Amino acid sequence: MTKKLPVNLEMTISQAIEDVISTHHRYLQDELPKLQDLLDEVVLTYSLDDENLKIYSQMFEVYRETLCEHAIKEEKDLFPLCIELEENGTIPSVCRGSLVDPMDVMEGEHEAFDLLYQKMQEYLERFSTEVKEDEVLGEFIKRFALLQEDMLIHKMKEENIIFPKVTILESALASPAVFPAY
Repeated sequence: MTKKLPVNLEMTISQAIEDVISTHHRYLQDELPKLQDLLDEVVLTYSLDDENLKIYSQMFEVYRETLCEHAIKEEKDLFPLCIELEENGTIPSVCRGSLVDPMDVMEGEHEAFDLLYQKMQEYLERFSTEVKEDEVLGEFIKRFALLQEDMLIHKMKEENIIFPKVTILESALASPAVFPAY
């Protein structure tokens, strides 16, 4: 049975952006420090003598930092331009005629996060097989899986609602004779 993702395709661009920020970006802000604390506790318990744990800890730091930077770029740079496009019916001049390039950058970062997560899972699995009954590690693994699930929904909202609607609106503005409802 396939799980239905909570993605409302009827949302406007602004509504979808508000949802991404209030739901997913806020969740990241709350959850990433908690995950870091759990991982720090695991590292203190098992020390960085374990090569898999050492590499995993370094990868998590990169993941956390780049994820925070990604959310900031969306909130400060891309999303305001998307809202301006929707509200004013004009392509913001700073975009050089299109939001496609900035959206492509965000999609590329989504793909990079997915690849990094997969690589991190390999190291975590190697370490966790050595330490089967650690409650803190178990909590970290559970919470990190939930964060990744939330990231999938976040990505789906951007790539299936926001970005296509922006692209359709830009196309309609470039060809004013045809203005489809998005």
